[in-house]
Amino acid sequence: MSNDLEEGGVIDQVFTYDIELFDRKIKVSLTEPGEKLGLVTDENKKLYVKRLLYSKLVKGIEPQVNVFKEGFYKFVKLEHLSTFSSDDLDILIGGIPLSCEDLQQTTKYSDDDLSSSEVIQWFWEIVSGFDYEGLSALLYFATGKGPLGARHS
Repeated sequence: MSNDLEEGGVIDQVFTYDIELFDRKIKVSLTEPGEKLGLVTDENKKLYVKRLLYSKLVKGIEPQVNVFKEGFYKFVKLEHLSTFSSDDLDILIGGIPLSCEDLQQTTKYSDDDLSSSEVIQWFWEIVSGFDYEGLSALLYFATGKGPLGARHS
């Protein structure tokens, strides 16, 4: 944005851009109805970039986002959704990271001496080789519940 445009402060670009759709080029206008902006100049290049980004990153995916939202809202009511932060939703949808160390640190033993027994040490040695699916299955076996966001059959 800090670079000057070609000589004369104007480039041979109007407030449009082309997209290719099914082997056809379509020209997309970046102007409001009745607005005459002409060529992109040093004075209006920020407006051009702002509208280009908005058109591609917001308007360009609006139909797909609307279809996703329609399907999502069939399962989750909007009023219920507002109680969650984006981080909460991320955990609910994607799950939380699960590690052997987390399981080992949060495990409660019926007797404190048990945690240092040879059998328990062997158990954690074996569990440390588990991947995420193995750790999830172990958690599900031990508690009847898996990590948040995980699915079990």
